[in-house]
Amino acid sequence: MGTLAGTRRLQPGLVPPASYRQKSVLPVAIALLATTRLPGQEEPRIKVDVNLVRVSCVIRNTDGAYRPDVPAGDFTLLEDGVPQRIQYVSRADNLPLTVGLVLDTSHSQIKALARHRDAAGQFLRSVLGEGDRAFVAQFQGRTWLRQPATGEVDRLTRAIASVDSKAPLDLPEVSDPRRRTVGTAYYDAIFYSSRKLFRNENGRRALIVFTDSIDNRSRVSAGDAIEAAQSADAPVYHIRIAPLDKVQTAMAPHVALIFRAKGSRAAKRISEETGGRVFDPGKTAPAEIFGQIEKELRSTYEIGYVSSNPARDGKYRKLEVRLADQSLKPRHRKGYRARTD
Repeated sequence: MGTLAGTRRLQPGLVPPASYRQKSVLPVAIALLATTRLPGQEEPRIKVDVNLVRVSCVIRNTDGAYRPDVPAGDFTLLEDGVPQRIQYVSRADNLPLTVGLVLDTSHSQIKALARHRDAAGQFLRSVLGEGDRAFVAQFQGRTWLRQPATGEVDRLTRAIASVDSKAPLDLPEVSDPRRRTVGTAYYDAIFYSSRKLFRNENGRRALIVFTDSIDNRSRVSAGDAIEAAQSADAPVYHIRIAPLDKVQTAMAPHVALIFRAKGSRAAKRISEETGGRVFDPGKTAPAEIFGQIEKELRSTYEIGYVSSNPARDGKYRKLEVRLADQSLKPRHRKGYRARTD
């Protein structure tokens, strides 16, 4: 078992982890400083690794309560069923956080979205600490960056308040600008946000997507969106703001039901595969939803390891976290795709 725990401070001369700038699988050597230990960890020491894989993990007990005190020695991580040598386990609240708010501004969603603006602003004020950042993107047939990553909450709340159902053609494009603006490219929004907007962001990452999760325009598939979020180690939290049966639609009832079921399955799959969750505002108040997300982000562990499989073959590798106390339930991304270069 390794001995390192993450922290926001690096000793002079240490190189910041490259994973905090780009991908979960690192092409360059990194050094991590240990100044904070989890229960069961030895005295910290500096260790240099290449191709480090980072896995964010939330742990809950049988009552659903978060467990922030699991000893480092209780973690086992398997890649394709093979136990891996863990380099470090860290409480992720010691690491900087970047939150991406991705807003579906199609006509069917914009009114429902307005009901979440105040709660989203309060969430950002509460969750963003020193060194943390957030960005705001919006999507219809394309995805646009409404507010680049910043720690200034006032700028973020103004960006959220300024969205409407008009295509913001004056904003920077995140997706393919050749795509039509009409329709809803839900998978594209997750794919491009994960690939492009987290590229230079340090530490932990999370996407919060406001949508009914109905897609009728994307260039990429749900699987592509999942792999992009997994590569960014960004759990995707869905707030399904206006399912089809809650909005006026010209569709026949049975057709609307089919679309709603498809969207529900897509959101569940994406969240489960990336380590996130799906929330229904019809059952839970917006403030409570954001409170639960905040609690998760503050209770996350980060596990770092170097794969025992050195092949750069581009193949998908399954991940599994096990705990000594089998009554505890870990949640994390289900895998990642190996590098090819």
